[in-house]
Amino acid sequence: MQAFWIGIIVLIFAGYVILQRQARKVRRILEILAIEHDGQVRSVFGSYPQLTFQHDGVKLLVSAMTGSSGAVTGSHSSPKTFAQCYLSSVPEALFFRIRSKSTQTAGEKLFGLKDKQLGDAMFDERFVIETQDTARLNKLLTPHLRRRIIDLAAGCGVRVSLEKIKYFNGKAWVEEPRLDVSINKSSTERQDYTALIDALLSLHDQIRDSMKDNG
Repeated sequence: MQAFWIGIIVLIFAGYVILQRQARKVRRILEILAIEHDGQVRSVFGSYPQLTFQHDGVKLLVSAMTGSSGAVTGSHSSPKTFAQCYLSSVPEALFFRIRSKSTQTAGEKLFGLKDKQLGDAMFDERFVIETQDTARLNKLLTPHLRRRIIDLAAGCGVRVSLEKIKYFNGKAWVEEPRLDVSINKSSTERQDYTALIDALLSLHDQIRDSMKDNG
């Protein structure tokens, strides 16, 4: 039994060392991006550092997360690298969720998940698309944005969404629309972070313009 606990401790320590090594790589990437976007990088205990910066009055957050598996609770989370921001006064007709097709989404479709089609075969065959208004999403996702999302998904899978999220803002629990672009891996490559930021900024600007066009 003692050998078992020693083995567990060794595994935890090895995981911590690997996380710190990767976190240093991520910090170097984010510090370069902070200069480019006039942002700030802060450390997060037990996780990767985070980059924040402002764009058009909105605060963007860029970082990565390791995956976790709770042997006791059965909970599981996948690794990801993401760029996200919270928006205000976004109509629910604009909400959407786009995910790379996987065994998980295939299982969800068996239990009633409705996969919408945009009429773009190259895009539709790669992703599960959820939205209340297909016409508005079709207009929102320009050919340039669709190409960005397809490129992001190459080799690792992607999730792009605009949906209402409940979170603690430091003072109280609030619920706001969150725009999120993420890939299904913890990346230590600068080009991944750059691509995520560019896609998020493009989507944000498209959403802003779409809201102006609709009054």
